[in-house]
Amino acid sequence: MSRGGFAQSPLSALQRVSGDAGFVLSVEGPWGSGKTSTLAMIEQLARSSSKSQPVVVHFNPWLVGDRDSLLRKFLGAISASIKVSDNVANARKIAKELNNYSKAFDFVKWIPGAEPWASIVKSVMQSAGNAVEGAANQKELDIDQQKAKLEAELKKLKAPILVFIDDIDRLFPLEVFEMVRIIKAVGQLPNVGYIVAWDSAYVSKALESANIPQASTYLDKIVQIRLPLPAISPSARADLINDAASSLPEEAHDPHFPLQQDRLQMPYFHGLRDLLEQPRDIARTFNTVSVIEPGLRGEIAFSDIIGLAVLMTRAPAVFDLLRRNHRLFVDAEPPHNGSEQATVREQYRQRMADIFSACPNPEATKKLVHFLFPEVAKRSGQFSAGRANEVEGHIAAPNRAAIALQMSIGVNDVSLVDARNFLTAPSQRSSIVDRLGLEKASEFLEKLGDVAGTISPDATLDLEETCIAISRLADTPPFSILSDGRRIFPLPVEQTAVRAIEALVQTIDESRAPLIAKAVAQDPRSLSVASQILRNGTTGRRLSNSILLCTSSDQGPSASVFADNFIKQIRGGRIWTLSTPTYVFWTMGMEARSRCPDAYAALKQNDPTLDRFALEFLKHGQSSSSGQSYLPPEDSSITTAFVSMTEFKSHANERIASGVKYPAKAAWRSVIEESPINGRDGSPARTLR
Repeated sequence: MSRGGFAQSPLSALQRVSGDAGFVLSVEGPWGSGKTSTLAMIEQLARSSSKSQPVVVHFNPWLVGDRDSLLRKFLGAISASIKVSDNVANARKIAKELNNYSKAFDFVKWIPGAEPWASIVKSVMQSAGNAVEGAANQKELDIDQQKAKLEAELKKLKAPILVFIDDIDRLFPLEVFEMVRIIKAVGQLPNVGYIVAWDSAYVSKALESANIPQASTYLDKIVQIRLPLPAISPSARADLINDAASSLPEEAHDPHFPLQQDRLQMPYFHGLRDLLEQPRDIARTFNTVSVIEPGLRGEIAFSDIIGLAVLMTRAPAVFDLLRRNHRLFVDAEPPHNGSEQATVREQYRQRMADIFSACPNPEATKKLVHFLFPEVAKRSGQFSAGRANEVEGHIAAPNRAAIALQMSIGVNDVSLVDARNFLTAPSQRSSIVDRLGLEKASEFLEKLGDVAGTISPDATLDLEETCIAISRLADTPPFSILSDGRRIFPLPVEQTAVRAIEALVQTIDESRAPLIAKAVAQDPRSLSVASQILRNGTTGRRLSNSILLCTSSDQGPSASVFADNFIKQIRGGRIWTLSTPTYVFWTMGMEARSRCPDAYAALKQNDPTLDRFALEFLKHGQSSSSGQSYLPPEDSSITTAFVSMTEFKSHANERIASGVKYPAKAAWRSVIEESPINGRDGSPARTLR
């Protein structure tokens, strides 16, 4: 902020300080408008432009803390400053007279009616009548004498004394009144200039509360020149905001989101510049940003972190409601019919209007809220230029709002930083997976797909190796547990993984999709995703718009490698750790039939009962009431690829005769009865075909 030109004006006015009279000048502006920094400019100019160095005194009445001590501390501050001014020949003598003057005031304050301290203490003297009156007359005479001595010494000064008084508008009203009276009482001392900084509106109200007649003009009788601090120009305000943002650590400006820079400038024109009216507003906001940003780095867009900090410092009523019920800001309008919808919308609009009106700048607050939380605008029937894109870190996305309000990523939140690092920092993948619990695994896999679509095409990563790392997640705990039959709603983990791989391939280099499909299909640790890719290529039941499928020339060889990998997993006893063994078994029966007998033989060698195979291979449906049901595949060729139906039924009869318990008994019964059986109790299940 350039206020050097303004600082020249009070400096010129202070030339009126002379050996004949003092001078009082006020710099006036609202709280936080930069009065203190302006006083510093005036002082710097006074020191550098004067041939004879002035004696500079700083007095902050807010630090005194005792109304009765204001005058004594005030004169004491001047005395102390003079004592250390070696260039003033009679400094010690002036300091002595100031102390005497202060003591005289200090005594007379106890006498009712004596100025300027008549209102401090009503009465402490128990005597009355002539004794009090005589004492008062004597002490008033002492004050006149002390003042005369002090003035005589001050007139000898060759350099002025400049007294800078700040923070008067931080005092309680009665303290403001007493400080104003002090300035009035000593303001005309020769060779002393007073530069006072205050919020004139607050000071006038304080005088009104002290029952001062014509309080609005009272200051004009005390202050010779009153200079309102000029408003900050838009360009100067922008410079201050940029400087404050630039002072943050470099890591805060890292481009965690592709459109971060484009979004960064938008809040400025949607209320932020009008809410940050004064330098102190800017300082407080970016101090807040410096505290909350590290915990939200990479999780919330930098622009939205700044917007949140603005609400915290400049619109606390909005922030308090946001903190207590963030759903009011991020949820879409609930469905209503006809006039009911209009009524609900009007009630919502009025509620938000009441909150905005409790803020210093309601209109600017509304603009910023509507940008950060577009649903607020929509539910009020208004337009918003904002968006709610979670993968871009927008605070309007419900999950991001919750993270932003707790000022860090929570134990149950999925980290966008972790998702990005999984894709771009191979060394961190293992530790990232280790931090994930069952509740976060599915959402993390979805976030991988979302974040993959935002990776720069120029990003330095091994595309094939990264895609294989994603595909392996499906068969790695905790992801593989998501499809456990014990869960009521088994999730298609392999499909979610395929979508994430597709998003990454489309972003980096879509032409490599067939090569990626082949690499994943032949990867020994990606059997669940490999099953999806192989079946995409032959059954016609592809995922919507899927680009991951093997070419016709690669389909057969890839299926053969897939079969080898599958049989090795069986022999190693690892087949049951896969995400979807059922899906993999059926893929073998469709895509690698010639190798299924070998797989069946390996299964029977590991477990002669084949109970675990039956429980996976014969899965049919699942319900919350009856649990898992069982039935052989509708396409009998899938079963006969492994074993003849005669042999399979014979083994089923043997297992039932051996007294096998449910649910394995239900699976074997379904082979014999050729109808769906509930695994919980053996009751008939609903046919899904």
